[in-house]
Amino acid sequence: MVLWILIAVLTLSVLTLAFWPAFSRSSNIGATENRVADFEHDIAVYKDQLEELDAEEKRGAISQDDAAQARIEIARRLLAAEEKRDSGKTSTRLSQRRVFGTRILAAVAFVFIPGLSLLMYTSLGSPTIGAQPLAARLQAIKEAETASSEQDKQLVQLVARAESHLKENPQDGKGWDVLAPVYFRLGQGPKSADAYRNAIRLLGENAQRLSGLGEVLSAMAGGVVTVDADALFKRAVALEPSNGRALYYLGLGNAQAGREDTAARQWNAIVNNETIDGSWRVAAAQSMARLARENTLALPGPDEQAIKDAEQMSEEDRQAMIAGMVEQLDSRLQENAGTVEEWQRLIRARMVLGQESEAVAALERATSAFASDPQKQAQIHTFAEKIGLKVKQ
Repeated sequence: MVLWILIAVLTLSVLTLAFWPAFSRSSNIGATENRVADFEHDIAVYKDQLEELDAEEKRGAISQDDAAQARIEIARRLLAAEEKRDSGKTSTRLSQRRVFGTRILAAVAFVFIPGLSLLMYTSLGSPTIGAQPLAARLQAIKEAETASSEQDKQLVQLVARAESHLKENPQDGKGWDVLAPVYFRLGQGPKSADAYRNAIRLLGENAQRLSGLGEVLSAMAGGVVTVDADALFKRAVALEPSNGRALYYLGLGNAQAGREDTAARQWNAIVNNETIDGSWRVAAAQSMARLARENTLALPGPDEQAIKDAEQMSEEDRQAMIAGMVEQLDSRLQENAGTVEEWQRLIRARMVLGQESEAVAALERATSAFASDPQKQAQIHTFAEKIGLKVKQ
C-alpha cells in the first residue's frame, strides 16, 4: 500500500510541475515578446558573422574549406533563429486563445495519465514477462544511429528551411552561396550547380564560387574535367593564384588529356606551396604518386621544406603526403642516377616513414649508382650515419 501511495504522489507531483503554467493567471505574452527580440538580435549577429567570414576569407586568414564549414554552421544557426523568431511571433498572437484549451487538456491529463498508466501496468507489467535482451536493444540503437546521423538531419533541415526562404527571396545571393556547397555535400549536383550560378549572377565571380561550380560540373561528368569546368578553374586561378581546388583540377584535366608531365609539374607546385590548403596538397601528392606508378614519369621529388611542412599536418594527411612524394622520387631515381642530394632526400624520407629496410636498399642503390665516384659514395655514407642508418662496410 505504501508503494502505491508513493507512486500516486510522484505522479501527481510530476503532472503538477508539467502543467503548472497552464493554471497560472499571469500572461506570458511579455516574456514571449522579449524572446522574439532576443532572436532578432541573434539573427543580426549571425549576419554580421557571415560578412566577417567573407572578409577573413578574402584576406587569406582562413582556408576555403574551413570557411565553407563555418559558413554552413553559421547559416544553420541563422535559419534556426529565424524559425524560432517566427514561432515566437505566432505564439504571442495565439497565446490568449490557447489558455482555455490548455487548461482543459491539463485537467484531463490529471485523470487520464494515471488511469492509463495503471491499466498498462496491470496488463503488461507482469514480472512473468521476460525482458527484451540487452544485446538486441543495443543493436537496435546502433542501427538507428548508423541510419541517420545528427549532422545529416541538421543539413536536411537547413536545406528545407533555406529552400523555403529562397523561394520567397530568389534574389538573396548569400543564401544561394551558402546552399550551393551543402547541395554538393548531399550529392545533389544539379541543384548545387544552379545554386552556384545564382550566387555568381547575384554576387559576382570569386575564386571560391568559380572553382566550386567547376568541381560540381566535373563530378556530374563522372570525374572528368570538362571544357566548361576547365574554363571556370582558369578564371578562378586568375582571381586567386593560390586557389588549391582550381589548381588541382587543372592538373587533373591535363592528366586526363594525356599531358602527364604538365600535370605532374602543376601538382608538384601545389605540394611545395605552403599557402595552399593542406587537403589539396595531400591530394596533389597522392595523384603524383599514382602517375609515377602508372607511367614511370620523371617527376620532381620532395625537398626538406616539403617534408617539414608535412610534419605540421594531421598524422593521416602527413603520412599520405610524404608517402606520395617518396614514391614518385623513388620511381624517378630508378630511371637515372640522380644527384647526391636526391638520394639523401630519399633515404631521409624512408627513415621518417619508419621504413629502415627500404632506406638501406636506397643506400645500396645509391652506392651502386656512384660506383665510379668514391667521393660521392662517401658523402652518402656519411649522411646515412648521421641520421642513424647503419652502413655496411
